[in-house]
Amino acid sequence: MGFESLYKLSVIMQVVDSVSGPMQHIGQATQNSVSGIDKLSQSFSAMQKTGVVMTGAGLQLAEALAAPVTATFDTKRAISELSSLGVEQLGMMEQAATDFSSTWAGTNKADFITAAYDIKSGISSLTDEGVAKFTELSGITATATKSSIATMTSLFATGYGIYKDYYQDMSDMEFAEMFSSGISESVKQFKTNGNEMAAIQTLGASATNAQVPLEEQLSILGMLQATMSGSEAGTKYNAFLRSAAKGGKALGLEFMDANNQLKSMPEILDLLHSKF
Repeated sequence: MGFESLYKLSVIMQVVDSVSGPMQHIGQATQNSVSGIDKLSQSFSAMQKTGVVMTGAGLQLAEALAAPVTATFDTKRAISELSSLGVEQLGMMEQAATDFSSTWAGTNKADFITAAYDIKSGISSLTDEGVAKFTELSGITATATKSSIATMTSLFATGYGIYKDYYQDMSDMEFAEMFSSGISESVKQFKTNGNEMAAIQTLGASATNAQVPLEEQLSILGMLQATMSGSEAGTKYNAFLRSAAKGGKALGLEFMDANNQLKSMPEILDLLHSKF
């Protein structure tokens, strides 16, 4: 190896020695930086996940905070609708709604006031106090029969129109109490519920025009529900009322009384039993 070659080798060795130390520091710094970036990336990922959780919590919090606002809006809307029917004691009605919703689960203030609107729409003659009491009784009946206040309110309003003339000697509240007791007792006796018993509305005025007492209608409707739904029971009972007189004549039996009114169901069943 010549002198020139030895010189070049020594220069290279010096360069290597000079650079190797800093390069170690650079490598370590780079490794630390990569590690730091990894940690930052992991932290950022965790922050993203936390952010999702926080966003969900934020939405839940927002919904919770918005719920009273929505409830207030719904209540004010329902009050406004009730006012349009001429109800003046709106403060009393709102207090009745508050008392009821605080006592009975499943019905909020807006539900109660909306139900009161349905009552007033169906029974315009009721006073403001009468509307509140009718609505309260409808709601209690709904709770007792596992129904909704909306369903039961509709039944009460329709039932009043169908049956009240038959019970002219009763006041509005006496009728409401009697109607409530009849629905509740039928549900208990025949192991059905308020939604199914609401099918009595499908009978319309046909049973009442035939002078069939409400208690008999409720009993027959309840008994039929042992083998069919409430709506089907109402439809079949209605069909029977329309064709009973004709059917009796075809069988050689008289199902009408001296006043040309359909005999009671027990009397008709006795006639059928006697012949067959």
